[in-house]
Amino acid sequence: MMVYVECFNDTYLFKQIKKIKGNLEIDHAGNKTRVIKKIKKNKSGLGIVDKDNDDMEKELPGSVFIRKKYGISVYSYHKSIIIEFEIDLENWLYTVARNNKLKPSDYNLPNSLNNDLPGHVKKMYKKKGYSKFIYALLKSEEFQFLLSQIP
Repeated sequence: MMVYVECFNDTYLFKQIKKIKGNLEIDHAGNKTRVIKKIKKNKSGLGIVDKDNDDMEKELPGSVFIRKKYGISVYSYHKSIIIEFEIDLENWLYTVARNNKLKPSDYNLPNSLNNDLPGHVKKMYKKKGYSKFIYALLKSEEFQFLLSQIP
């Protein structure tokens, strides 16, 4: 399955998820608009986006809301699934960590994010403990829900 992602942090996350889920190809689209365009064009695959200003139904007419849980909304569009994080991925990861009593500093990551910087500048994926942080989060209910939404 083709996975269209917005940023490098998403790309790295899905490289880790690919180790669990298997048959995923990752396309770093660069931003939400490009992810939506690729989903519209191909009508299949998995789109991973952060919630911006507009509702998904406005951004992708014909998309159908399926469910919402743990700060993730799931939509269908033809043969595609779109997973939309209510907040940017980096803050979602930190929220999941906090909810599960994990300290990012135990993984050589800062305990809080500088939210003045856009996600693509944070470059969490380049930090030394990022993959161990992701593996620790995989045990959480939030991540199990995310994984369950990936065909």
